[in-house]
Amino acid sequence: MRTLRAIPLELTVHPAPPLLEVRGEAYIANQDFTALNAQLVAAGEKPFPNARNATAGTLKQLDPRLVARRPLRAVFYAVGACEGIEFATHAELLETLARFGLPVQQLWWVCPDLEAVLRCYRDEVICGYDMARDLRSRVPYEIDGIVLKVNRLADWPRLPAKTRAPGYAIVHKPVPWITPAETVLRAITVQVGRTGVLTPVAELDPVFVQGSTVSRATLHNEEEIRRKDVRVGDTVVVRKAGMVIPEVVEVVLARRPPDAQPFDFLAHVGGRCPACGGPVVRERIAGGAIEEVAWRCQNVAGCPAQKTRRIEYFAQRKALDIEALGASWPRSWWSAGW
Repeated sequence: MRTLRAIPLELTVHPAPPLLEVRGEAYIANQDFTALNAQLVAAGEKPFPNARNATAGTLKQLDPRLVARRPLRAVFYAVGACEGIEFATHAELLETLARFGLPVQQLWWVCPDLEAVLRCYRDEVICGYDMARDLRSRVPYEIDGIVLKVNRLADWPRLPAKTRAPGYAIVHKPVPWITPAETVLRAITVQVGRTGVLTPVAELDPVFVQGSTVSRATLHNEEEIRRKDVRVGDTVVVRKAGMVIPEVVEVVLARRPPDAQPFDFLAHVGGRCPACGGPVVRERIAGGAIEEVAWRCQNVAGCPAQKTRRIEYFAQRKALDIEALGASWPRSWWSAGW
């Protein structure tokens, strides 16, 4: 991190707080990313598909000299542990970090009420959905949405956290900012997860979507396939949910082949788990009154797909963080009869 020129080695305030943990993100600006890829191509190397991959790949390098040659920048927006300093509002926090010489986001607004939030969203963020004027044109990196935060820090503990996000912040992504693409769905395969859930996956003609080439996309479950009436051979609209997970948004009915047949999930898997041949059921919840949407493999102890996924989950970075233990190791164990 010391090789990132955007991060000062010393704070520009004296005396500095005894302890200040700042949190933020590293990034490569759009203009720098274009120049970086041009250099790689000129050197006969493979260019990066997008700036996000380039940034993540650079930070994983073990040689700081290589990192120093990459045009990484940083932006800070939060603090963790700190001593000798307090903040009453998030706005005060950002102003203080900037005064300390740390790079912060330059475009942010304090809104006194919800009406002001909506007005700011209309005038400063989407700008009448004019791509040439909206917020994306005024920041040096790619964005797909905004974050709305409660300003008074004393209110933060009173707002219950969601599953993967704090309660005091909400991410909003304008739908027109999520760029879709069209491609042909060639087949539907079914994956088995660590809890036995069977998930249908669309096998697609490769298509470039928001920075990377996509050849597979989730179809979620049987009910979702039925709701969207997805059929093999259809031309479909694909986008990345949250700029990360490819998903099939809708079918282009005008391009549907005349022989395309409705997809029968249970018939497709032959009424059995595609990984182990075990029985599959849709379990009932709420006292048996409501049936689950998902089909589940009942061979909990013997299904190799479930066992593999459980080991992957157990060994992943945010669990035991076992290096070099990927999906290929468990699969080789099962094939060897373990």
